[in-house]
This record gives sequence, structure tokens and C-alpha cells, in this order.
Amino acid sequence: MHCTAELLCVDPAVIHKIWPHVREMIFSASGRTGLSNPEDTEFELLRGEQLLWLAWDGEKIKAALSTRLANGVCSITACGGKDMKSWVGLFPQLESFARNEGCSLRISGRIGWARVLKKYGFKMKYAILERAD
Repeated sequence: MHCTAELLCVDPAVIHKIWPHVREMIFSASGRTGLSNPEDTEFELLRGEQLLWLAWDGEKIKAALSTRLANGVCSITACGGKDMKSWVGLFPQLESFARNEGCSLRISGRIGWARVLKKYGFKMKYAILERAD
């Protein structure tokens, strides 16, 4: 997959200006899995407790993702966008950020991420099992 976007970390001081343009991407991603609460993510982003990242192609935002740093782990709490082939190649840059912060990068989400990110060296480490009543 050829990456045509660049990865940008939004300065927490200006997230309130960017948030209206990416809110739906983050909420949609969170809603698909239920692994994170989108309202909590929004609150923590706006308070600077999480970081907001953008995949930007020079003209428009292709994807938005949020991360939380805690206990030696940089966790992606939500990731959503369109035209994945234009930005999926940015994950190694995010991993470099995490490593520079003394963290490993953890991605929780739909099982399809394991297939997509395998070529970048990511491996499935855990599984979540659920029984719906």
C-alpha cells in the first residue's frame, strides 16, 4: 500500500478548532467496536489527556486517531477515516513516536487490523472474547 498522506500530531492547545472536522471519524471508529467510549475520548482529547493525530494529504484529512500514553504503552483509542491505502503506512511513524516516549504501541480494534498491519510487523497478541446474551 502506497502512503500518500503525512502524519500530524495536533497541538492540544488547538484541538478545539480541529475537533469538529474529525469528531465523526473518531465516534464512528469507537462505535464499531465498543472498546472505547467516544464521549470519554472527546473529553480527554479536549483536556489534553489524549493526543489527536491526523493523516493529511495536503488538501484534506484522510483519517483521525487518538492515543493515550500510560504505563509504558501508547494505546490507539480510536482510528477512523477513508481511503485507508493512503494512510495505513503511517503506523510505523506512530510506533517511532511511542518508542521515543519509552512506550510500545498497542492497537485494539476490529480483527481486520491484524491482517492490514501484518506487513508492518504487528502481531495479534491478545483476543477479546464475548458472549452475547
